Amino acid sequence: MTPSRRIVLDVALLVVLGMATALTTPSSAAAPQTGAAASGRALIGTWKMVKATFNGQALPVPADRRLIKLHTATNYVFVDANPDGTVRDLIGGTYTLVNGKYQTLPAYGVGGAFERVKGKQQTFECRIEGNRWIHKGTLTGGFTIDEVWERVD
Repeated sequence: MTPSRRIVLDVALLVVLGMATALTTPSSAAAPQTGAAASGRALIGTWKMVKATFNGQALPVPADRRLIKLHTATNYVFVDANPDGTVRDLIGGTYTLVNGKYQTLPAYGVGGAFERVKGKQQTFECRIEGNRWIHKGTLTGGFTIDEVWERVD
């Protein structure tokens, strides 16, 4: 088994275990919060990218690739996979969502995107509207993103 395939399997196990923990831990909220004041609990689940603007340029989301984010109550994994299942980029770590600020701390991953953000806190403006999650901001290094994600679970 290749090292990158092993990382993907380890991350998948982490996500499954984290989501199992999140689903069996009682929630203090009766229903997910929405809008700019949403808590991190509102992000628990699986999301797919449906729209993206990078450095001010709107780009089509490739139909043949899987661009997904998986969230537990405290951890996330971003996966950019080719149609054949190979991973282009994988980034994971911890996150918080407080008062419309989504902050991540990338701790593990593979690929060029991970190398650019590894160990550097990333902060984004964030809001949730129904089954859509919109976040935008500037990555370390100056790269701007404006993304729309849709809940798939």
